[in-house]
Amino acid sequence: MTETLKSLLRPVRNILLPSSPPETAQTSEERDVERNVARTKGFTYLKSMDEILSWDEKHEDAIQRSSIPLLKRPPRPNSIGSEQAAGEGAKTMLIHDFGAAYHDYEASSQRIPLDEEQFCLETGELQFCTSFIYFAHYLVSCPPPGWVDWCHGNGVECLGTFIVEAQMGKEGMGRILLERDEEGSFGVARVLGRMARWVGFDGWLVNIEGIFEEGDWDVGLMVAFLEELRGYGVVVWYDALTTTNKISHQNALTPLNLPFVLASSALLTNYTWNPSLITSSLTLAAQHNLDPQNIYFGIDIWAQNRPHSFLHPRLTWPLFNGGGTNTGFAVKKCAEMGVSAGLFAPGWCWEHFSSTADRRKVQESLWRGAELDRSVRCDCKAGFWGGDVHRTREYLGNGIMRFAKEGVVGCKSGFWTGFERSFRLEDGEDGQYLGGKRMFSQLGSQGIMPIHVEEGKKDIWWSVDDEKPGILSIIAASSPTAEPESSERYLKLYNLGIPLKKDTTLILRYHRPHHTHPQPLSILLKLHSSTGTSRQTIPLPATTYENTTLNHTLSPTSNPTTTIKELGLLFTGTLSSEQQQILHLTSLSLGPPSSFPSTSRIRITDIALAIQGSGQWKHARLTWRITPPPLPETETETSSESESEFWSRITGPIAYFEVSVDGVLVGRACGLEFVLSKKIVEKWRNDGVVVELVGVLFGGARLDGVRVWLREGWEGKMGFLGGG
Repeated sequence: MTETLKSLLRPVRNILLPSSPPETAQTSEERDVERNVARTKGFTYLKSMDEILSWDEKHEDAIQRSSIPLLKRPPRPNSIGSEQAAGEGAKTMLIHDFGAAYHDYEASSQRIPLDEEQFCLETGELQFCTSFIYFAHYLVSCPPPGWVDWCHGNGVECLGTFIVEAQMGKEGMGRILLERDEEGSFGVARVLGRMARWVGFDGWLVNIEGIFEEGDWDVGLMVAFLEELRGYGVVVWYDALTTTNKISHQNALTPLNLPFVLASSALLTNYTWNPSLITSSLTLAAQHNLDPQNIYFGIDIWAQNRPHSFLHPRLTWPLFNGGGTNTGFAVKKCAEMGVSAGLFAPGWCWEHFSSTADRRKVQESLWRGAELDRSVRCDCKAGFWGGDVHRTREYLGNGIMRFAKEGVVGCKSGFWTGFERSFRLEDGEDGQYLGGKRMFSQLGSQGIMPIHVEEGKKDIWWSVDDEKPGILSIIAASSPTAEPESSERYLKLYNLGIPLKKDTTLILRYHRPHHTHPQPLSILLKLHSSTGTSRQTIPLPATTYENTTLNHTLSPTSNPTTTIKELGLLFTGTLSSEQQQILHLTSLSLGPPSSFPSTSRIRITDIALAIQGSGQWKHARLTWRITPPPLPETETETSSESESEFWSRITGPIAYFEVSVDGVLVGRACGLEFVLSKKIVEKWRNDGVVVELVGVLFGGARLDGVRVWLREGWEGKMGFLGGG
């Protein structure tokens, strides 16, 4: 499908879809096949009320569950010791709506070969968001575990979507309010709540786009439904259905949606608002003691597209040039007026533009206001005011990040990260399991990258090289405007909000590149307290080029309010005019030792390979256990093991497992199972395979690898090869 055709069709989708007939009916057998294939990828979505009301977690698959807990972001300290003021940025929600959703690269616990990268929000965008909604046009869309884990590790709430569209029919819609048990509990709300808890996400966007039979409709029942659903987690009400049982987008908080908003956690408006509607919303919110920060004004990123010159099919504020690279202006207006922003389809860059290079450049313009390279082209016609529709007069320097509220990384317990990207390149022998593809996805187990620094704008910056996966390279070079050689050069890496305690410890795994002369480098921590700011520096030993682990306990202060607000690198050496890699980082953690689990008691056991499923979803799967096992979920709330936020309900102290076959890394698993490719199964049947599992703990410590030889028919007879 050409980009022009995609742009033509997408704007009218929202008009046509509610009145379209249902998709071609599936037989029950066809739907069973579809659901089982989806389960083997970790996907959970439902298409009918019958499927909702009959849903049972006992029939679902372990790889449909997320593993990483939601980290609670601490407030970002500012220069006067209080939380960041609301006026410093708008809270921002992202509404996924990327393509048809449930893409193969989003599958969990398996190696998905890819030709090119996809939409993944890996370059710092999530630090400017408070919530992420996985959106698709199924009745029920649960976010894939990879998205949940990635959001949770960044401190971002992850929600699913319950969308009821007109083609369901009034009879089906009536079941939302009328299917109740003897105690008055709503069957649909009860199942949605259970689904969210079982999969592991945080709540729902409720989008009712159809109307009820007059005899079924009751405002009080809808309010009660939302209140019950809110008892299970976050509920965001979308601005469509009104109290009069009509679909009428208000683009604001009004008396026609107020009862539903009061029963929910937040409101997400439609995207054709204007500042006067924000003003009226603020007035009504104040009258009902509603926090205006919980009113998200929708912004349609696709609205900037002009597939043809005679009609502008979608509008979003500011009218006629909103959305796209101008999205930051709508976020700015929300920030100025004290409300929040909801961004529809942040994957626009990856859908509308054709090459990975162009998509990255447009993403930089969208989020950071970077100048859009003249080489980037698309099929859009001239803008409303003439000229290139995406190179407006205003976008430069006015990206989303300038006006969205920025959060910190980690939580009060601490922070840790590695430096793997969302997509990993393979070549040579390592590509033997990719079927000729260039890379594979590891969405959900990637590292949190440092704050963006544009190469060449400073004398010292960081970079990741796809040819050296898992390494963050620190690069330095003098520039024509370089400061005197004796000056300090500082590279900010992360914003934090970690209380400084007497045993707060920094663990840094790194090495110095062999080809460079060791340079004087230190970790610099900026501290903040009620009495002012200070800093601590931790020199990095320069005596070895081998892999090194720095384990340093910070110096406590006498002020109990002291918080670590920033971490960076301090360089005091002599700069060469040529670029030099002066440091390679592989992981870092910061926090009290009690925040991160120990390796002493944990073992990987019972590694097995078995064929599961049948027909189109027949596949091979590795399974294993950890000893001692995590406590049952009903017990972890009172266990000392759950006092730290770095603890998984499924894998306990382990953040993820690295899975290798015959010495080749085939992927990462955030659970206790991994789906294998047909080529691996063929080797397992004929010659046997050596499987190695390495558990990486929260905090970055690694368990000794456990290797076993597996061959069909030999399981249980031989095979344990011991630790790595």
